[in-house]
Amino acid sequence: MTEIGNRIKEIRLKKGLSQEELAEASKVNLRTIQRIENNETKPREKTLQLIFNALEIEIIEPKKKRIDKYQVWTLFLTSIIIICSFMAWIYKFKFLRTEKEYIVKLPAGMDI
Repeated sequence: MTEIGNRIKEIRLKKGLSQEELAEASKVNLRTIQRIENNETKPREKTLQLIFNALEIEIIEPKKKRIDKYQVWTLFLTSIIIICSFMAWIYKFKFLRTEKEYIVKLPAGMDI
């Protein structure tokens, strides 16, 4: 899973708390604390907040990948250019396949 459980256990031990004391202070089930510390489960945000409050530490949220407007517009315009180029190629290809005119020389005295 994640290493969050290892960090919680490390901080808990540095503060001299048992799992039972942490469970009581954070109002989180003892078995949940055990599972988190053993990395058997990924804790919910609310549970983490309760545990961190009991341990008197701050949550440092990981930076979420942010897609900026420049990237979105670049992708959009590139897609439009590719689509238009493909359509122009199809259009050109279609008109290159037009029927060819043939000049047929008929024998003298023969009319169509």
